[in-house]
Amino acid sequence: MERREIVHNAYAVVGQLSKGYDGMMKNESLLGRLANRFFWQLRGPRYESFVRQAFQGLPEDFSGTLLEVPVGTGVLSLNGLHAFPNKMAAFCETHRVLKKGGTFTGCCYIKGQNRVTDLFVRAFCVPMGFFTPPFDTAESLEERLRSMYREVMVTRTGAFAGFVCRK
Repeated sequence: MERREIVHNAYAVVGQLSKGYDGMMKNESLLGRLANRFFWQLRGPRYESFVRQAFQGLPEDFSGTLLEVPVGTGVLSLNGLHAFPNKMAAFCETHRVLKKGGTFTGCCYIKGQNRVTDLFVRAFCVPMGFFTPPFDTAESLEERLRSMYREVMVTRTGAFAGFVCRK
């Protein structure tokens, strides 16, 4: 299969799943609320903390230009970096295209924070092709970001790390 066909097929699958994914990310659908509660361990105040964490790098009066990596529900890197097979290449390319003084903000899954979530990722997300190992720990993510950016703030909510980095 040609690379172009592989990419096209991946977007077709994502398009079909986007309504369910958006329902989970926004905690609006029944399936999304159940997934957030049981698999991601994000319920009540913890979900609200996750949302604040994901958008912490965007000023309230923001009116600039955003680069979304990878494309999806957010306007930034909202739970996507863990899907890339070559995470270092994704981080490097994001850093390369970000203007000097620009902000890289978002969140991603980190392993080792919650056994239920780690099991769900290994048993479902990886076999389905939604996530691709290896996965960062909180410490390895922060180390990676500090090696690339002049300012780095990393926060954690459950099995997710939020980050705000300035180039």
